[in-house]
Amino acid sequence: MSLRSPELHRLKCVTPLIALLLSVLSYSSGHAETYLTGQIEDGESQKIEMPRLPGTFVRSIAWMAPEGEPVKAGDLVLTLDPGDLSSQEETLDIEKEGIRKQADADLAQNAVAIIDAKMAVAQAESALKMAAIDAAIPIEAITGLIFEQYQLNFVNAKNELTRAGLELENLQKAREELVPVQALMVEQADANYQRIVDALEETNIYAEKAGLMIYGENPMTGEKVYPGESLPPSSVLAMVANQSSLIFRFWVHEANINKLEGGMRLIVTPDAIPDAAIEAEISWMSKQAATRDNWSEGGYFEVIADSLEIVPDDFVAGMSVMAKIKQ
Repeated sequence: MSLRSPELHRLKCVTPLIALLLSVLSYSSGHAETYLTGQIEDGESQKIEMPRLPGTFVRSIAWMAPEGEPVKAGDLVLTLDPGDLSSQEETLDIEKEGIRKQADADLAQNAVAIIDAKMAVAQAESALKMAAIDAAIPIEAITGLIFEQYQLNFVNAKNELTRAGLELENLQKAREELVPVQALMVEQADANYQRIVDALEETNIYAEKAGLMIYGENPMTGEKVYPGESLPPSSVLAMVANQSSLIFRFWVHEANINKLEGGMRLIVTPDAIPDAAIEAEISWMSKQAATRDNWSEGGYFEVIADSLEIVPDDFVAGMSVMAKIKQ
């Protein structure tokens, strides 16, 4: 099967549920042979997971490239519903600009106050020099009343210089504290805005490699993921896969898992190509079973097998397969 045949590929990507049902029925009827059901996957595929975005815990899929469609690196393959992220971006953009303007205004106001305080200090220093000259006049040269007035003016001038100096010092200290606080507020506002901008960008997901678009599987139901569904973070939504490194992933009922072990040889046959078969070897088995709501009762273990032969071109990622233990 050619990778340029998406329509044919979609027909061949039959859900493994039918084969799984046959496997369960075969087991329950006492059949001696154990069958494994699963699908072909690209071991190096780009796995597209639901990102963890601000806002609601689950998020809806707005659009997906058709399953089985060839895509190139950089192609848009999946879009998530942004929800209220767009309105949040607009609100936070206005908010950060307001915080930035207020910070600039506060710093400008402080700078003006410091300039005024420096002028007040200079005036106080000049007044103190004049008062010092008057206070230095001997009492014999002037009347006692004027002498006392000059002394009082001198004391007042020193006090005024001290007050003006303290005022300038307080304003300068206030600026030292204000600058990092305002910078932090602006930085936080920018970060809040950028977080939403980045989240909006994450709602558009692009292919990182060339391959076929393969829809993911709802872990609770075992059914394909489709546009319109809402899923939590880390859910596998889709994969971009090609022929570079195909593996076989099976789901084995807990009643049969004890019949399997690592290194065991399997004969794998695609459901859509019943006359084709390939030998594979079990390379990994999960240690814990997971339930599937729409499958039979009990848990299912994941089993991965690697091909021991050259994989034919007709074996394409996403195709359903059945395997049996090689006798």
